[in-house]
Amino acid sequence: MTAPERVPSAEPAGPPPKKKSAMTCLIIGLCVGVGGFVVLGILAALLLPAIAKATERAKVTACANNLRTLWTLQQTYASQFGGREKALPTETGSAFWLKLTQTTPPLVDAGEAEVLLCPCKEPGKKCDYAGPSQPVKSLQPADPVGADLKGNHKSGGNVLHKDGSINELEGVEFTGVFDRLSP
Repeated sequence: MTAPERVPSAEPAGPPPKKKSAMTCLIIGLCVGVGGFVVLGILAALLLPAIAKATERAKVTACANNLRTLWTLQQTYASQFGGREKALPTETGSAFWLKLTQTTPPLVDAGEAEVLLCPCKEPGKKCDYAGPSQPVKSLQPADPVGADLKGNHKSGGNVLHKDGSINELEGVEFTGVFDRLSP
């Protein structure tokens, strides 16, 4: 017995599948690539302001740490060079802080001089911090003994009190405390 012959169907099987042209692949590839860059651009636009703000906050914190370190070094000065009375330097203004560089050996040497500079601004002076306007021994614990110079921060700055506490103040509040110090 022989197998029955297949008779071709009268209905066409449909058009043959089309092959994707090279141009179609190129267009799809470009769309995917450009879309990826757009997404990256949007993410960057969202993240850059947050990164800038975090960087600024880190600099303000480093500035406060500089003031705290300077105050600790002044306590060391009193212990090592202040005599029996453990006196702090009698200089006022930034000279109060610069006195730390003038001891033998210096409490702040050339390799550590960045502690005298506020990281929130471009370096330009020997000291970016105001000091007391009168000898420290006459001040009360809550009185300011140091602060950023005006213009170190965008608005306001850090203030160091005799008791060692540090506050970040802005605007009129900072100006009121700064006016009690000597640049």
